[in-house]
Amino acid sequence: MKRAYNYALAVLIMTVVFGCKKHHDDTSSTELTGSWELAEASGSMPPKTFAEGNGNMLVFNENTYSSYVNGQLVKSGTFTTISDNTVEQNICLIVPDGQFTRRIVFDTDSTKKFYNIADGKLSITFGCYALDGGQKLTYRHIQPIPID
Repeated sequence: MKRAYNYALAVLIMTVVFGCKKHHDDTSSTELTGSWELAEASGSMPPKTFAEGNGNMLVFNENTYSSYVNGQLVKSGTFTTISDNTVEQNICLIVPDGQFTRRIVFDTDSTKKFYNIADGKLSITFGCYALDGGQKLTYRHIQPIPID
């Protein structure tokens, strides 16, 4: 009887220890932290490139963001990121495996915006390309620049 009790207790402890382990995701909102300057915008028209120092930026902190156009603050608030593998259904395009598997959710925006970070660039895509509504914004990671 005592052996069965000890065995059951050991199984219970192992279940609690291994069952409560958090899943560690390699991609999270901390990866967004910093300043990102718009480098390219594309959609139904040919891509448009932006020179360095253009003042069109996204700045992310732990869970807050600020958006600048021509160096002027136009929007700020909170954001979260979530895992989401529905990018192809939402933007109506096929994307390479492993890209755009997370969404960034801005506080007041209901549009599904998927993001990917690679080679020091942040790409955000949203809208359905098949309906001429798809867009992709690519930002380069920059050192913080003082904004007046």
